[in-house]
Amino acid sequence: MRKCTILLVVLLVCSFGYSQSIDTEYVRKNANSPGGRADLNAMKKAFDIMRDMDCKSGLSWYSQGAMHNTPSVINGPNQLCQGFQGHDKMPNLPFGWDNCTHEGGNPNSSFNFLLWHRMYIWHLEKVVRELSGVSDFALPYWDYTEQDDRKMPELLTQKEESLYTKARLSSLNNGQEICSEQFDEMKRQMKELSEITEFQTFSKNLNNNPHGVMHNYIGGGFPGDESSCNAETMYNEIYQQKDMSGLMGQVQSAGFDPVFWLHHSKIDYIWQQWMNSENGKKPSEDSVLKHVWPYNFIQPDGSKITYTMQEVYDIVFNLDYTYQGIEKSTYLASRESSPTILKSNVQEKTTKTLIWEHTVGKTIADKTFVHEISTDLNKKTKSTFRNINATSKVLDFDVVVYKEPKDFYTVYIRYEGEKDSYIGTMSFFGVAHEHGIKKHSIAEKGVKLNFSFDISDELKDIQKPFSIYIKKHGNGTAKVTIENLKLFTYNKE
Repeated sequence: MRKCTILLVVLLVCSFGYSQSIDTEYVRKNANSPGGRADLNAMKKAFDIMRDMDCKSGLSWYSQGAMHNTPSVINGPNQLCQGFQGHDKMPNLPFGWDNCTHEGGNPNSSFNFLLWHRMYIWHLEKVVRELSGVSDFALPYWDYTEQDDRKMPELLTQKEESLYTKARLSSLNNGQEICSEQFDEMKRQMKELSEITEFQTFSKNLNNNPHGVMHNYIGGGFPGDESSCNAETMYNEIYQQKDMSGLMGQVQSAGFDPVFWLHHSKIDYIWQQWMNSENGKKPSEDSVLKHVWPYNFIQPDGSKITYTMQEVYDIVFNLDYTYQGIEKSTYLASRESSPTILKSNVQEKTTKTLIWEHTVGKTIADKTFVHEISTDLNKKTKSTFRNINATSKVLDFDVVVYKEPKDFYTVYIRYEGEKDSYIGTMSFFGVAHEHGIKKHSIAEKGVKLNFSFDISDELKDIQKPFSIYIKKHGNGTAKVTIENLKLFTYNKE
């Protein structure tokens, strides 16, 4: 009788492929906590099995990593997946491969960044649960923005184990802490993220830092720059190429490094932490349905599943897991018990209004860059303080790069005689992949990027003009040119 009951439950879950568990709520734990270490051991057990699978199996380590992305061309016969030499040479890729949201110039890609990665790691979590036999497994997160967790979780640094790769920054694999400059800037960004009130602005800024910044840090890739704390190139076994970034430093190889999953569990943690706060807003159902993206994954039994955007919306905002370390705030508790407050958690319809646009046309040539906003533009800026319908003030940067910088740039509002106010970070992880052609090299004319920073709390209603101050972190040679600045308000409709 018990076997029949179990079979019935399995059939019901399979018939509703995207159904969440009704009775079970999994808890994602800090990877350095006792419970998190137990989950890492379960993950290691599953990855032992996945690494032994043929890459043609959708459950294999290679296939699960390839769902994020793959190289356009692989150098020499592929030692890890026989017959696959890069997606340029295989127009019909296996189901689900190359689906990540790193497609520059496509607004649907940017919109789905957090949603797609939530679905991606949720599926990996279910696969590990099945293969490890640990029924309550939940994907741990590396809490690298906290002082006590600056070291990579120990199990990922153990050579010959399935969660280890040599193609990472060696200091992390050797048990050293994230360097102070990197850590301090991520810590600063966490406060800035918590103050944002608009979903897409939050998503873009989280994508930059700590998401992109941490990818580039773990992956290294600053050849000859001894001043940088990740001045290192290495052999990338996915590309089968020497003297380049490690796995995490390239979009096309990032999903193959087991730390990727802990990194994105942390990114998902930050998103959920914001969602649980008073400022957190989820996108409207209509906006999700309009921003179509392929959601193709592999179920724990090896079967294929494709989700509609409606199904995606129903899953990502009705989680079957919680995070250790995210307390349910008084605000969240009241929101869940009040239909009125619950409704206010959905992003309001707003109109984006241009206040001013200014051509800069300057390259960041030194470690610091200052550009003063004119008196005339400052007068227009002051008008935003009389706009009672403005929900936020956002400063947009149009930037041009000619090759992918490994440096990152922190951006500040500066009023003379006062302490600079940090507003965000510009990082460039994935730029060559997103905007390159064929072999992912940027065209000679460069590529135009956009960064948006919520400056509602940093602008002041005073006569004194302000400046934009940018600080470069690293000594890379890639040119970054500030083309235009634009100030927008988002106004309630």
